[in-house]
Amino acid sequence: MAYGLIGNSIIARGNFQSAGNTIIDVNNPAPSRGIMKLWGVYLNNGVANVKVKIFRDDGTNYVFMYESALVSCSVYANIDLPCWIPVEGGDLIGVYCAGEEFECGSTANLLRLKAGDITTTTLKTTWTASVGPLSTEGKIFTRIAPF
Repeated sequence: MAYGLIGNSIIARGNFQSAGNTIIDVNNPAPSRGIMKLWGVYLNNGVANVKVKIFRDDGTNYVFMYESALVSCSVYANIDLPCWIPVEGGDLIGVYCAGEEFECGSTANLLRLKAGDITTTTLKTTWTASVGPLSTEGKIFTRIAPF
């Protein structure tokens, strides 16, 4: 099986997004259809309960599709956390954490954020543009047909 990546590398970036928001990475969508089986996130202080989310951009809304269970993280770089989330090419990765800052970059307009744990379809105009990229990544596994 092969895999593609959604999101960005899980590294320290020197900038932070505040806790209590759902954050979507609008810069690096899923490259293809598949199952996201592993994900990771880089946290500022390394201890928090977080979950990964998948949204679909329909042109007007960010359509909430799926989310993982809440995971307790205890280190800065949390890599290869298990999940089983179907994705389509173009889907966007997001993350929610109630009590910890997220690591991100400082390039304008790469992220969208909205207060709270978003689990519904919402108008894109209700989200705030913010700096990124977000240090959150998912591994999307796809079946490769044998020759």
